[in-house]
Amino acid sequence: MTAASRVARIFLPRRQFTKTCVAVTAGSDDNSEALAQILEAINSSKDMLTAGQAAILQAIAGVSTGGGTGTCDLSGLEEGQTTIMNQLTTISMDLEQLDDIQALIESAKSMILAGQTALATSISDLGDDIDMAKTEILAGQSTIITDIAGVATDIDMAKTMLLNGQTTITTDIGTLSTDLGIAKQMILDAIAALSTDIDNISTLIDSLKTMVLEGQDAINNNIENLSTQITTLQTTLESELTDIDNQLDALEAGQQEICDKIEALDAKLDTILDKLMEGSMDMCDDGSEPINGQCFFLSQAAEDFEDARAACEAQGGTLATMTADNAAALYALADMASNDKVWIGLTAESGAWEWEDGTDYPSGFMDWDGGIEPSPASMRCGEAQATSSSDGFWNDITCNAQRQFICSTTP
Repeated sequence: MTAASRVARIFLPRRQFTKTCVAVTAGSDDNSEALAQILEAINSSKDMLTAGQAAILQAIAGVSTGGGTGTCDLSGLEEGQTTIMNQLTTISMDLEQLDDIQALIESAKSMILAGQTALATSISDLGDDIDMAKTEILAGQSTIITDIAGVATDIDMAKTMLLNGQTTITTDIGTLSTDLGIAKQMILDAIAALSTDIDNISTLIDSLKTMVLEGQDAINNNIENLSTQITTLQTTLESELTDIDNQLDALEAGQQEICDKIEALDAKLDTILDKLMEGSMDMCDDGSEPINGQCFFLSQAAEDFEDARAACEAQGGTLATMTADNAAALYALADMASNDKVWIGLTAESGAWEWEDGTDYPSGFMDWDGGIEPSPASMRCGEAQATSSSDGFWNDITCNAQRQFICSTTP
């Protein structure tokens, strides 16, 4: 190898760093030994680092003083130097971390020693508590023994009392047994006598029962016959009473109607006689006296309002207009109708209530049911309904209804 091709080389020793893990247990006797091992490992690491630094310096010195001819290529040395500096920096940081670890170990050692002291104190206190508990247990044991002795004495006394009571009870039981035997015999004798009496009473009850049953049958037959007769008689009487009531009602109604008509005829007859005596010829066709110059008559047939109007006009008149003067006479005619209801000349076909003969309605006589005038409407007409031979009221109904009607004519 020529001098020109020679390069300087540095051989650095390689060291193996061994990682040591030591377990430290609180309260263990091996803690001191573990801490010693950790410190020994740290010191060994320091020594190895120091030796490495010396070897590096020696290698650098050898390169700088090396002999020989030719050119010395230092590029490899510079790269090695850079590598060494990086390694030294890393080693320095590792040393700082080792210092921190050593400080933590010292702190842990102090805490372990303090824990050992506290544990020793607790163990001492626990020993004192155990001694106190032992003393109390011994004292309680003595008290229990004394109580057991007292209970044993009480049991012996109770046993003696029970034996004495047993003797007394045995004597009483013997006496009671004798008394029970005597009572038993007395009860048996009473039962025998009672059995005889029961047999006699049973025979008597059977006889009475037979008599009661025979009498009951006879009474039931009589009651059924009487009940049938009473029911028949009651039905007959109720039917007859109903017929009598109906006949009385009919007679009363007919009698009242006859009386009303007789009174009306008497009044008309009196009027006719008075007129005849006075020589007056101004009379209605039926012989009645005109009222305010008007004669009124009741139709025989029932018609609707339109046909009733036409029938009155065919006889030279109109449907009647009711006034205060003729109201009683018109209600008397209405009372003679088959249903006490008749057409009068009152209509609302034009949209307002008005009389057929032109009499003014608003200022005239009104007699609506309940005193309330119904609202006028198309196809509504007025009827007079009699409640007696001289009184009644008006209704509004459809003009198509069938009613008898009262016409008004001049004599």
